[in-house]
Amino acid sequence: MAACKDCGKQLGAFEKKYPMKEGGVICAACRQKPRVCSGCGGQIDRLAKHRVLNDGSFLCNACYEERKKKQAQKQVQVTQREEDFSAGYKGGFAGIAKQQVINMNIGATQVTVQTTAFLAPNRRVLWTIPYDKIKDIRIDTAENITATRLLLTGVFAFALKKKHRYLVIPFEDEQGMMQSPVFEGIFVNKILEAVYPRVGAARARAQPVEQPRAQAQPVEQQVQTQASTIDVARAQPVEQPQQPPVSVFDELAKLAALRDQGIVTEQEFQEQKAKLLGTETTDQSPKRFDPQTGRPL
Repeated sequence: MAACKDCGKQLGAFEKKYPMKEGGVICAACRQKPRVCSGCGGQIDRLAKHRVLNDGSFLCNACYEERKKKQAQKQVQVTQREEDFSAGYKGGFAGIAKQQVINMNIGATQVTVQTTAFLAPNRRVLWTIPYDKIKDIRIDTAENITATRLLLTGVFAFALKKKHRYLVIPFEDEQGMMQSPVFEGIFVNKILEAVYPRVGAARARAQPVEQPRAQAQPVEQQVQTQASTIDVARAQPVEQPQQPPVSVFDELAKLAALRDQGIVTEQEFQEQKAKLLGTETTDQSPKRFDPQTGRPL
């Protein structure tokens, strides 16, 4: 027994069921319940493709695609603007062991770690983190950082507070070395939200582009190719399906039935029987048969 996807009612074998495109079935009562699109306000057919939002409202497929397009455009705008956040550098970058307050400039192609200054021209660049070189970015605890990232890269002679949560950005520098700088502060979550989509966009741009397909052949060349294919197909012998072997006894039974029905004579029956049994004689002298019974005289 199937259950209604909306009300959970168990539907019998003879009850009306309506299959849904996303899977499952609904009963006739739930089929008649109207659904209104929260985007355009139109009625949504229960069997048509639509979306159920987290707040319980509904979106028709057209409004859902329009919303996705607007979100994609907004994401592009977000990844193209620059943002600045202050954070505390705790270590993890080779060559800069001093813990200090830094400014992180989230640009279109990279993260620029700078010294703090009220005016932007007075800030000195410490290092840059290109988005396509970032291997991971996450908020982690002090136990996980000291047990994995920091001990692997070395030069981490600083103590992290256990209750604090830190931002870790492992990346590959210009020399091909792995660096894992660690940051703390009240803006680490916002930094993560700003950097994460830019890293995704950089990885999408770095994916290999599919090669264009080969150009179509000229029409004359296509016709010649098809003609040669047809000639080759005609030249190949066609295999005839094998017929099942016929039993001699079946043939004798058919001849006997024809004889009993009067379709063939007794002489014709005997001749065909001798052929089937391989006992045909070379005696070609005519034989006389009783016209009434068909038996030989």
